[in-house]
Amino acid sequence: KVKLYGKVVRYKEYLLKANLIGDVPSLLQILDGFEQETKSLHEGVVLQKEAILKKLAVAIEGGNFKSITEEIKLMNEEWKSISAADYIRNDKLWKQFEALKNDFFEKKKAHFANQEKDYINNLDYKMELVDTAKRWALSDNWKEATVFFNSCIEEWKKIGPTMYEKNEALWTELMQLKTDFFNRKKDNYAKIEQEQNNNLQLKLALIDQAVAIQHETNWNETTQKMQDLTEEWKKIGRVPNEKSDEIWAAFSAAKDVFFAAKRAHFDSLKISLEDNLAKKEALVSRALQLKDSTNWRTTTDEFLELMDAWKQIGPAPRQRNEELWEQFINAKKTFFERKDEDRERRKK
Repeated sequence: KVKLYGKVVRYKEYLLKANLIGDVPSLLQILDGFEQETKSLHEGVVLQKEAILKKLAVAIEGGNFKSITEEIKLMNEEWKSISAADYIRNDKLWKQFEALKNDFFEKKKAHFANQEKDYINNLDYKMELVDTAKRWALSDNWKEATVFFNSCIEEWKKIGPTMYEKNEALWTELMQLKTDFFNRKKDNYAKIEQEQNNNLQLKLALIDQAVAIQHETNWNETTQKMQDLTEEWKKIGRVPNEKSDEIWAAFSAAKDVFFAAKRAHFDSLKISLEDNLAKKEALVSRALQLKDSTNWRTTTDEFLELMDAWKQIGPAPRQRNEELWEQFINAKKTFFERKDEDRERRKK
């Protein structure tokens, strides 16, 4: 009926101008009804097409290019299924429809041109990430390499998409590098664990040696042995963390037993040396008093007594001991030289 509008108008125009016989007013009335009906239908067509234009405008503002393209196809089919309105408005609506579509496809074209550039840039970034992963996969800097591989997935996501086939190939390579690294790390930790267990056995053996000599009283020799054991301990290397404090405490305890006994011994020895020093000083003082005596027999006996006493006293601090000994011997020598001189004099 919409398409008959032009024919109705034409026939009405014809009836108004033609020379006719008959009930022309009735026929014109019928044609007026047709004209009003077709005009009304035209308005409905205009409203339908305007609705499609609005829907297209809204669709273009949101959604992604793929879904909008599908919607435009459906709108095209819908537009085609609707009859044409009057020429002027129909042409105007069609131009608006085409303009909206063209604007969309220009944006789509520009978008995919930019997207292609982005894909190429993203491909470069992802290739750089994989190259970096290759270096870290061979690294023995386990801590920093672990941080890198734990963060590389998020870094990959931040880069954005690229060409599907290349993206999949790079992703597979990155995941393989990550797997290879963590396998190496696992093997290394297993090796370290074995080494630390071996070190533990070596250090336990040193503890046994330290315990075996902790009660020795050969102070100099045992001190050297303890020092040697400590140096050997330092050279061995690390043990499992959970055992480290425990075995060091055991090793230190054995050394502490020995060195505590050594300190106690030398503290006691120091007291003894000081006591012996006092005794020898008293002997020297008495010898100095006797060196000029003329009571030969009594003094001789006392010097012999002093000599025996000196021998029985034991050691004193070395430097002072030597000084006292020299004074004691000189005093004794002086007396006995005087005694010999007196004997020679009396013989003469």
